Amino acid sequence: MALVVWWLFTPVQDTTDYDRVAKGRLLDISFSGVRVNQESLVNVLVKYEGIKKEFEHLERGFELNFKPGDYVIVRYLAEDKLKSKVDVAESKKIRARSIDPDVLVKEIYGTEKSD
Repeated sequence: MALVVWWLFTPVQDTTDYDRVAKGRLLDISFSGVRVNQESLVNVLVKYEGIKKEFEHLERGFELNFKPGDYVIVRYLAEDKLKSKVDVAESKKIRARSIDPDVLVKEIYGTEKSD
């Protein structure tokens, strides 16, 4: 029983080694219907590298920092662009510092990508 409780409340760690970074445009934000610690998680629709993808179950508070039309940082695998995630921490840096996401992607990651 203790193992089941531990499994239910242990966050899933993303161990994928994403090797590409791009900026993505946030198209939509919606509540996922999933709650953690009595707080709703959010789903976001993002367009990056010519792909529209819904990222599910992002942390609560994401919708307080972002709105449709904002840019976010997306990490993905070169061989499969659909294997990706929104880098919430880096995306928050863009918002907090009011910098151009192209500049951040180019300076930090040595590449220039756009939506």
